[in-house]
Amino acid sequence: MRTDENAIRTLQEALDAAFSEREWLRILELFAPTGIADSLHLRTSTGMERTRLQRVLDKMQALSSGLPPVLHLLDHTIARTGQRGRLPNIYLLGETGSALLRANGYPDAHPCELGNDHAMAHALCMLDVHLSAQKHDLDVHTDRVISYRDILTLRPDHQVILKDGTKLILEVEQLARRELVQRISGSLRHKQTFFESPESIGYHTDIRMILNVSPGHIFARTCNLWRSVIDSMREELDKRLNFRLLAMPLVDFLLDPEWEIDASQRWWDLTKIPMEKKETESRAENKIRAQVTKNSKEDLVLLSALYQALQEDPDATLTDHIDLYFLEVMLKIYEASHPDDLKSRLLWKPPHYSLSLLKDYFDLHPELVKRLRASMHQNISKWSWNSRTILHRMQRVIDTFLAYYGWKSNTFLSVRAVYGDDSGSEPFRVSVSSVGFLWGGYEESRRKLAALEWVLIALFRYADELGLGRPKFW
Repeated sequence: MRTDENAIRTLQEALDAAFSEREWLRILELFAPTGIADSLHLRTSTGMERTRLQRVLDKMQALSSGLPPVLHLLDHTIARTGQRGRLPNIYLLGETGSALLRANGYPDAHPCELGNDHAMAHALCMLDVHLSAQKHDLDVHTDRVISYRDILTLRPDHQVILKDGTKLILEVEQLARRELVQRISGSLRHKQTFFESPESIGYHTDIRMILNVSPGHIFARTCNLWRSVIDSMREELDKRLNFRLLAMPLVDFLLDPEWEIDASQRWWDLTKIPMEKKETESRAENKIRAQVTKNSKEDLVLLSALYQALQEDPDATLTDHIDLYFLEVMLKIYEASHPDDLKSRLLWKPPHYSLSLLKDYFDLHPELVKRLRASMHQNISKWSWNSRTILHRMQRVIDTFLAYYGWKSNTFLSVRAVYGDDSGSEPFRVSVSSVGFLWGGYEESRRKLAALEWVLIALFRYADELGLGRPKFW
């Protein structure tokens, strides 16, 4: 059934009679930018508490009975980076809802037709950025086309009018995988063409890219891939780009939004040319380039980007996805309850501060929690538990944790599930050791390894408190 103008007019009259402050329109206006919103967006934007909001939604649904939906409640939730606790419900704009918006000054409103979770997560993040700009009293145009050179178009996620009147382009991106290199290359080429056109006058030459990925090694890995494509494109064009591409994790941006004209050092400049450039390429790289050149120039650019992504400096881009600094995080968590000057009379107390920080850390890394739960509980009922199978399952959980940071237990960093000591307090423990003092001096190395050991045994000892679920074998 399709809505018609008379039905929409009648429904609007009924809604206005039911809601003297037009709360129904305040709710629907939230869907105008992207066609999707979650319950947290709704509560924050309307100022309604949970119960009041649900009553308004139920009343809107009842008054529109017999018409296509005003809003669709998604039958599942979608985890997004940085979300804590219970995930909010997600709503999609329906046919009647979009018709009501069109009748109230939003001519471009249309039902949400996003077909998968990836696209919906992207749209929800776009809404986060849109609302942040509005909260800072900035005009923002979301998902709006820019026409240039008569026949070309650019459709950035956001165009924000800064305080001095300059237009700033913001893009929201998610995890960059290597199969997306061609799309990344195409996006960058379109922007290069736009900033060569007269229509770019009035636009800030910084493009700010907000990445919906976890801060740390995943953010660095994603930036690395974008940087590699940029370097290859610059080499092919044989000139500098007409814009800068700056990146920041979404979590960091939302915690402290930055809308100043001049970007701070918090942003990673992905278009910055290194101070020192290698003058010669390795024979292996030359061989790859020679082979690809025989096929197409485009392939050369794309494969060169992929190759460079594997060759970057480990300290700058965490080659092979290894997080070189994760032990610093483990130490920070550990030292909250285990300072160097801890008095012996306090040793018996539970490590509340460390557990609290570890729980907060897990809330920031839902994907890590998901993997740990799977490795800890998958096919648990099919196993016959004895000392050997328990150690095997513990090692599986430990390996899952290390793999999240790009590490694995080896002679460099040995992390093993082993039998407990003679005290009998616990039948199993985690043993961590490394070759030499590779994590600083003797005392610093000792503390970092002790921190990792404590965090790993805490996965089992405090599984319930950490939201992992206590395993049957512990």
